[in-house]
Amino acid sequence: MRHTISTVISTAVMILATAAGAASAQGTIDGTGQALSHASTPIGHGTRVAVLPNDPLMDPESPEARAYAALRREQKAIERELNSIRVRHFGTLRNVERRQIGLMKIRHFTSAAALVVMTEAFDDEQPDVREAVLDHFASLANADGDAALAWEGVHGEDEWYRERARELLVDRMARMEKSQESGAAAEGENAASDAAAGEDNEEVVSARIRGIIAGALSQDDDNAAVAAGRLAHMLRLYEFIPMMATAQVARPAGGQDRTGDLAWIMIGRQQTFVADLVPVVSNAAVGLDPQIGVVSDGVMLRVHDAVVTVYRTDLYRELVAMTSDAWGRPTDALGYNPDAWGEWYTKEFVPFLTAKADATETAPVDD
Repeated sequence: MRHTISTVISTAVMILATAAGAASAQGTIDGTGQALSHASTPIGHGTRVAVLPNDPLMDPESPEARAYAALRREQKAIERELNSIRVRHFGTLRNVERRQIGLMKIRHFTSAAALVVMTEAFDDEQPDVREAVLDHFASLANADGDAALAWEGVHGEDEWYRERARELLVDRMARMEKSQESGAAAEGENAASDAAAGEDNEEVVSARIRGIIAGALSQDDDNAAVAAGRLAHMLRLYEFIPMMATAQVARPAGGQDRTGDLAWIMIGRQQTFVADLVPVVSNAAVGLDPQIGVVSDGVMLRVHDAVVTVYRTDLYRELVAMTSDAWGRPTDALGYNPDAWGEWYTKEFVPFLTAKADATETAPVDD
């Protein structure tokens, strides 16, 4: 399986989570006005709240624990249904008609909890089934389907699968953006109407998608980090440039506490000698027990500690392509230095984007 159970729970958090900022440092209030604990991560909509149970001391009778348990029961029921479909219609079955019936059945699963399960349930199926799952996510044309596509575009099993998910998501975002632009144009020049329409329109790239990208860039999974950078590039999410600059150089966490050397290498010669004689006395007999010592002559290299630095070259190339396209000038000279990238981003790129936006707003519009 692709994910451990903790990762599956994280999937639920990423796909079902409400917009970023719903939980504040001061605590969270659910739809019934009840305060959630500071460690709670709210997921779901309205009064239906579940949390990531990362606190082993959390009261199993608390509202958070009960909501999470209800979510897991629902997901277990969905897993059983999907496994039944897999056995009856997919796998090694070559009957085209039965496979098509199975593909139609999975389109009936549209709840957010079902999408969480579907991100993993069909990992071992043939490409036609896996691609049909992605098409199903895209056809939903809602925030849940978009988040599922983003998750698969970053954490999917194979590169072709991740690329397909990213393409579907980018196409969906482009259509949303075009629809919003058309809606704004239909409002004409009425400023009040424009403002009201702006309040009703949701952000094209949701906080859920941004959260999935940010999470992958913060993890040790190289493939996920590169895929997240690729998705940020395709969606032109320039706010992730500093995170990508930092993530292109990964330093895995050290091992357990230890004493002594990590390793040693010796090039030399060893000579044995009699270091001591131990008398051995018995009745009417005396003997000597020789103690052998070793003298080493040469050079020894002792390794006390080591740091492994991983350079994610694919993420670096993605970062350079993204920034060079946006800035209009090459940025490869910044290399793998996150400080240099940060200084460039703050002092040059952000002012460049601001000036570009101001120029667009002041440009005359042709009648």
